[in-house]
Amino acid sequence: MPGSCQTHPVHLSRRTFLALSATFVAACSGDGDSSAPSLPPATDPPATDPPPTTTTTTTTTTPPPTDPPTTPPPTDPPVLLDSDPFTLGVASGDPDGTSAVLWTRLTGALPDDGIDVEWEVVDEARQPLASGVTRTGPEVGGAVHVVADIAGPGEFVFRSGGFESPRGRTAPTAPADEFRIASASCQHFETGHYAAYRDISEWQPDLVVFLGDFIYEGAARELGDTVVRVHEGAEPTDIDGYRARYATYLSDPDLRAARATCPWLVVWDDHEVENNYAGLVSEDGADPGEFARRR
Repeated sequence: MPGSCQTHPVHLSRRTFLALSATFVAACSGDGDSSAPSLPPATDPPATDPPPTTTTTTTTTTPPPTDPPTTPPPTDPPVLLDSDPFTLGVASGDPDGTSAVLWTRLTGALPDDGIDVEWEVVDEARQPLASGVTRTGPEVGGAVHVVADIAGPGEFVFRSGGFESPRGRTAPTAPADEFRIASASCQHFETGHYAAYRDISEWQPDLVVFLGDFIYEGAARELGDTVVRVHEGAEPTDIDGYRARYATYLSDPDLRAARATCPWLVVWDDHEVENNYAGLVSEDGADPGEFARRR
């Protein structure tokens, strides 16, 4: 029909429809005005050379690996005891030319897995001669034995559980123009006080030689006549009993003072086990196997 745009159904694909839609709309605009400009036919763009390709090289410097900061391993807090464990004092013994053995024994309730004990030896100018840390516990009755390598006389001390022990004096053996020795033996706790040990601690010899019977193993007796103070408990036959008996003897302050005065050399006699025993033969004819365990 003249002056109108006629359409006929044409099946076009979606791509063809989108490509021809602009031409189709322009041809139908202006109410059929044939003078309306038409779009020029599509032509390919002129061919051009592709732009030059520029390659940029970037160098990245990787810093050398560094060790991660080290964190110190966690440490357990120090064990604090409820009461002073150094009630039995300190001692030293068995000196040779370069060392001496330091001793103490912690009393009271100790942790089942043990406790650290610090020790230190200083000279007369308070300069350190030797120090270290050892460990003790209930399985050894709280006993401490330390071999201290020292070059000369010194003063030693132990620390544990927030407490500090009394101080003792020790020394290695060395050539000397004068060497003062005291001897002692048979210190029956029940039959006398230890005034002789007070004299030794005041005299301050270079060595004490103890010749045996540090304890007497008999059961406690009643006060009176020759008994001026009593043992605690029955006659010991096992390790706990003997430890208790030694603790009774070391409750004497004069004995503790003499043991801290200088090194001791110690041998034992029969009362350390049982009166008049010999080898595996007991005073009372006990079974040798049982007596061996007691000894």
